[in-house]
Amino acid sequence: MADLLQVHNRILFHLNKESGAYVSHEELDDIIDQAQMQEFSFLLGNEREYPNVRIAVDRNFKVHTELLRFKAVTTMGTNPFSMPTNTMYIVGAINTANNSQVKFVDEDELGGILNSEIVSPSETYPILNLEAYSSNQMVLQAYPESATPNISVSYLRRPVAPQLVYAMSDRQVVYDDINSVQLEWSDVSIEKIIQRSLGMLGVHFNAQNVSTYYESKQSSGN
Repeated sequence: MADLLQVHNRILFHLNKESGAYVSHEELDDIIDQAQMQEFSFLLGNEREYPNVRIAVDRNFKVHTELLRFKAVTTMGTNPFSMPTNTMYIVGAINTANNSQVKFVDEDELGGILNSEIVSPSETYPILNLEAYSSNQMVLQAYPESATPNISVSYLRRPVAPQLVYAMSDRQVVYDDINSVQLEWSDVSIEKIIQRSLGMLGVHFNAQNVSTYYESKQSSGN
């Protein structure tokens, strides 16, 4: 997995070559973070909808393999239940008592289901409703309330924001790799994030750029 300093150096190399411009490492962290969130939304299939959160209710929905590294699970301990603040996308939920899928229902369905004598929710087959957003958190309501302790919710969390930690010594960057916050993606996705970052900076990234960069690194021995 590419080190964050390598990612910064790649971007700064192309930026300087194409335009002679310069951005600080702090500004670059922000740009890389925006780029990774674009890639996240693209792989999720809702790039135009970012940063709105969607709930997967289709049994046939498949999470892109690259996004599985961001998959997490939480258990509803209260009802209503506030999802973690880093929740980006709810994949689904199961009733751990019998490993059955818990259905998400919309507001327009909720009343009819709760009043039905045939399909009303039970502890064996509870339902979930996205009740509200509170302080930037999604709030889930389970029916019946007694089923709450057995409901496990799978979700995709937000990738951590990168942060290059460094100090300056004799006008040289002294990189702190231990305290820096690294990107969590595969090398293939990091390449795409670099391309997106360069696009935000107005640099057209192409095969010739890549070749020039690697040739310069090989000749310098770095």
